Amino acid sequence: MLVVSKTSISTQIYGIIFNKFIIMNIQDIPSSLHKPFAKLTEDQQETFLSQYKSKRKSIFKTYLFFILLGCHYAYLGKTGLFIAYWITCGGCFLWLIADIFRIPGLVQDYNEDKATQIMQNIKLFDM
Repeated sequence: MLVVSKTSISTQIYGIIFNKFIIMNIQDIPSSLHKPFAKLTEDQQETFLSQYKSKRKSIFKTYLFFILLGCHYAYLGKTGLFIAYWITCGGCFLWLIADIFRIPGLVQDYNEDKATQIMQNIKLFDM
């Protein structure tokens, strides 16, 4: 006969649910912010991860906007480039071809900028 206490069952259930919601860790943030992230308190780290998770952009979605609508620059918050891209028909299709290879870097730059802004805000407001 197997006897399991109520506390161990609830701990296991909460552990499973908790693990389900932890999607990000330090490897998901830009490498330039690993050291500053490690210096934050646990509450600050949670705040940073939740804000970064909500603001970061994915390469997959960016490619979807690129393929379906040609508005990947608007998705990345670059309105001026978006308008120029549309007016020039993707730079007479040369810009369009180059963007196929540039999108991962554009998304990485966007995410790094957002992460840096969030990190600065957290440090500024917690002083």
